[in-house]
Amino acid sequence: MTSLFNARVVLRRINWSAEIFDVGTVQIEKAWQAAINANAQVNPAILAAQDQFKKTLKPVYQGLWDKQDVSDSIARIATDPMLTEATRQDFSSLWQAHEAVRSNFFNVNGFLNNYSQANQKNITQVRNIVSKLRVTLGITEQELVLPPS
Repeated sequence: MTSLFNARVVLRRINWSAEIFDVGTVQIEKAWQAAINANAQVNPAILAAQDQFKKTLKPVYQGLWDKQDVSDSIARIATDPMLTEATRQDFSSLWQAHEAVRSNFFNVNGFLNNYSQANQKNITQVRNIVSKLRVTLGITEQELVLPPS
């Protein structure tokens, strides 16, 4: 029972964190496009958008960015014999997809269109795996909604 409880908690945390990063990357995309439209330098606009987003996060959401406890939990879930092999593999895939979403927020480079496509691909992958695990673990969609700050 503890294994299932831990897996549910981690699923919610990863989902919430990915959704927060997705909102941040969308704000970066908007700032990037605005800089292009204004014929201004892109990098300062991107850095300003990142900083502004981080400053506006409520303390509740800032705590979701601290992934060390989730990282440790993923390591435990990946080796938990009480969970099926498929579930453990899905959590590993979810963690990799989450890290790709996170990386896109902090490592902005290339062309705007490529950046936007990568963001969309990564968040879609997270959402697909979350949806699969949600059913496997018996979590309602409402439980995955980001808590109010």
